[in-house]
Amino acid sequence: MAEDSVGRIWMGSVQSGLAMFNPKTDEYSLIGKDVLASDSILRLVTDKYNHIWVGTPKGITIINPDAATYSRPEIKDGISEQRVTSMTMDKEQRLWISHGNSFDIADLDNKTIATIKNIPGMQVYKFDGMFCDSKDNIWLASLTDGYMNAVDIHRHQLYIFHDIPPKQTNVVTGLSEDVYGHILLSGLTGVRIFDIAGRSLKDITVFKFDNFVNNKIIQNITDKNGNTWLATSLGLYIYKQNPLLEEHIGDLNISTICMDSKGVIYAGSNKGLVLIDRTQKTMRTLGLKGGLVDDNIQNVVSLPDGRIDIGTNGGFSIIDNSHRHIENFKGPVWYANITDHTGKLWICGRDGIDIYDQQKKTITHLGTENGITACTDIMVDNLDNIWLTKRDGTFSIIDAQRKTIQELDLHLTPPGNTLTTVILHDGTSANRWIGTPKGLFIIDPAKKTALQFAVPQGLADETVISLLKRGDTVYAGTNKGVSVITMSGKGAGALKTVSFGREFGLEKINVGYWLTDNFTNDGKYMWGDKGISILNLAGNMHHIEPDVYISSFNLMDEPAYFTTPVNGNGDSTLKYNTSGKVLGPYNLPANLEIPYHESSLQFSFTSHSTFKADTTWYRYMLTGTDKTWRKKTSETTTGNYYNLSPGWYTFKVEATANDGTWGKPAVFNFQVLPPWWQTWWARILFVLLFAGLIWMIVYYRSLSLIRSKKLLEQKVAMRTQEVLEQKEEISAQRDSLEQTVTELKQTQSQLIQSEKMASLGELTAGIAHEIQNPLNFVNNFSEVNAELIDEMQQEIANGNLDEVKAIATDIQENEKKINMHGKRADAIVKGMLQHSRAGSGEKEPTNINKLADEYLRLSYHGLRAKDKSFNAEMVTHFDDKLPLVNILPQEVGRVLLNLFNNAFYAVSQKKKAASADYKPTVTVSTSLDGDQVVITVKDNGMGIPDAVKDKIMQPFFTTKPTGEGTGLGLSLSYDIVVKGHSGEILVNNSVGGGAEFVIKLPL
Repeated sequence: MAEDSVGRIWMGSVQSGLAMFNPKTDEYSLIGKDVLASDSILRLVTDKYNHIWVGTPKGITIINPDAATYSRPEIKDGISEQRVTSMTMDKEQRLWISHGNSFDIADLDNKTIATIKNIPGMQVYKFDGMFCDSKDNIWLASLTDGYMNAVDIHRHQLYIFHDIPPKQTNVVTGLSEDVYGHILLSGLTGVRIFDIAGRSLKDITVFKFDNFVNNKIIQNITDKNGNTWLATSLGLYIYKQNPLLEEHIGDLNISTICMDSKGVIYAGSNKGLVLIDRTQKTMRTLGLKGGLVDDNIQNVVSLPDGRIDIGTNGGFSIIDNSHRHIENFKGPVWYANITDHTGKLWICGRDGIDIYDQQKKTITHLGTENGITACTDIMVDNLDNIWLTKRDGTFSIIDAQRKTIQELDLHLTPPGNTLTTVILHDGTSANRWIGTPKGLFIIDPAKKTALQFAVPQGLADETVISLLKRGDTVYAGTNKGVSVITMSGKGAGALKTVSFGREFGLEKINVGYWLTDNFTNDGKYMWGDKGISILNLAGNMHHIEPDVYISSFNLMDEPAYFTTPVNGNGDSTLKYNTSGKVLGPYNLPANLEIPYHESSLQFSFTSHSTFKADTTWYRYMLTGTDKTWRKKTSETTTGNYYNLSPGWYTFKVEATANDGTWGKPAVFNFQVLPPWWQTWWARILFVLLFAGLIWMIVYYRSLSLIRSKKLLEQKVAMRTQEVLEQKEEISAQRDSLEQTVTELKQTQSQLIQSEKMASLGELTAGIAHEIQNPLNFVNNFSEVNAELIDEMQQEIANGNLDEVKAIATDIQENEKKINMHGKRADAIVKGMLQHSRAGSGEKEPTNINKLADEYLRLSYHGLRAKDKSFNAEMVTHFDDKLPLVNILPQEVGRVLLNLFNNAFYAVSQKKKAASADYKPTVTVSTSLDGDQVVITVKDNGMGIPDAVKDKIMQPFFTTKPTGEGTGLGLSLSYDIVVKGHSGEILVNNSVGGGAEFVIKLPL
């Protein structure tokens, strides 16, 4: 395969010729025998002129795809042989062509070909693989005898290496260089990697690809990201070297691992315990036949005294450091163990815990009877408390000194989960670190809180299978890598994490094991899986900048494709104005301009870290729309941005680095064009049109003003004449008006006098009418008495003493009536004098409650003095918070006295006609209503008929019988309250019978 400068992919096959694919236009074409020298393509090379060199067993074909031409160089043109076995291009654009017995060097700039048939030391000239590395060395792999040659072009030196290709076959199918400067040599049995540091070449390791369908590699190529692409007969594979790996040991399924003080590795498996001495390069297996209680190893721990404790499916064994003595303790499946400060060994397993006293050689069991169920991990903290994790997701804390067990029911794992939970005490705080199938939890036992730390926070994978501590750093082993965690503060945000995952080749093949990882004595990480990998994590903690690219975008929910025009010709895929330029590996248009009516976009992006796709997080923003970065996501497609307003926009997207930080964003700029009426030229046009319109308006307005001026002058002249005429008319009307005003004043004086006389006549008539009745009685009874006196004198003369006495009695009765009616006339006159008298007193602040209470008592006792049989209940409700009111106390007292007299009279009259259980009651209350003082006088007497309620305030109107009222009391009260104090007096009938008078006085 080869890629030309415009992104077209050229693919050669063994029997089907040459194919070309254009990923930007989805065009596919096949080039056959009419162009090629042969259908069997062995090598493809592109030069700087964008020519495609096609090597076949029958010659070379040079294709110029831009001009749609081709040529076939022949021997007469300088080619030493037609047959081609391999080709490569060096840095100076010289093409190296391998033939059967020689190789040619074609200088494309000078158009010369040099044939090399004899290089001192080179024994063969037929090469199946040719490759130019980054230092411009030409690597030549021979098809026979296992020779490997390296030609240093600049120093003119030749390096020959023997027996380099895979020993099973001499066929070399491909050469490439990785990012570390190693040469990768592929063949029909796999790949070998060579280190050329120091200008020497040695075989450093042979990799076995367990996930390959087969190892028959046809060709390999390494891209700029360090990924090696391996083409096989049954598929395409990607291999990336692990920079962390220092050594890989064995291929057993590792279930647990540890190292003793001598550097011996103890690796547990389902086939026994493997003892690995890296110094002596020895490896031996110890199992049931070798003295252990079982072959299936669950956990291996190095004890403080150098012995090794081994937990198995059949109990546990302890081996001394000389490997000569084994103590076996048969029992259930044991998963993990620790040693407390007393030297006792605590071992947890399927049936609970066994405590082994190594001095007394005794075992104490704690099981369900003690509240301990199946345990998966055990840990001792700095207070010597024993922590247990159980399969049901709960935790037990054992205080060995107090012999107590505390349950910590946090339920961090899902119900029914059978995966193991691991536990760690960091040694620097009260926190416990719990690894679960749902991430890492940091437990504060005192607060009973759990802080979760999972993939979104930087963890390599949710399922934590190992927790290790070295120094101030915690190492969380997962099925998909190792996370190195340091604490820089409080909270999940203070955890700084660097994860090494699939991009470093770390992914568990044997999923389901736990506690598989550990440290070597010199701080290297032992990754237990299919074999043991020794990893240098500390030496690879550097920041790895993620690469992120904007790969495509949709316009109006449809994909938009762009490509660079060829030979000045436009391309149909350039749907919008892009200035004819596209950028980057995904051909994004430069300075994209989008019409305003198609301004709905959706972006897609990707990272070229092939093996990190499942742990890469992204965040993005569109400046001009988004104020901040959108929430991080693992999705590689944004939401839709609908109906963007005209203007410039910048889309940015970032990816997380290996340490959780954000890398350099990928940026894409574009512009949403405004509609034509919002463009600059449209605005200028609108300004010109507006200016022209203003000029026309001004011009026609000027003409109109000239015409209006002439009309106005005519109207002014006519109006002036009219005004003069109107002036004369107004002068005459003014004289007439003055005379009329004089007459009106005279008439007004007459009307006022008439009104006074009418009022006086009305008042006089009222007084005369009211006084007439008592005067008539006085006159009538006086005349009757005069007649009776005459009769009495006559009877005296007759000596009729009895008749005289009777007449004297009548005269006496008549005199009483004369006196009564005289007093009534006197009361009427006094009432009129009071009614007409203008108050000359001054207002003063007065306590209304005290004034009302005083006149209430005065009225009651005055009535009692006239009628000893009269009795009534007095009820008062005075507001104590009532302020002083500025009034005329005597005048308001007269009003209250009148109302109290009327109330007592009303209940007295009802008493005479009511039943025995009737209780006369007069209620007086005061209150504050806003800026008014309210006095309410209420009785339960006969009440006031609705027909006369509107008349009771009129002078001389009374509801009392003749001789008992003057009809001036309420009229006088109305004048005092309303006219004298600007207040109100209201009258209502009570709900339960009787009358209610309400007086409102302003403060």
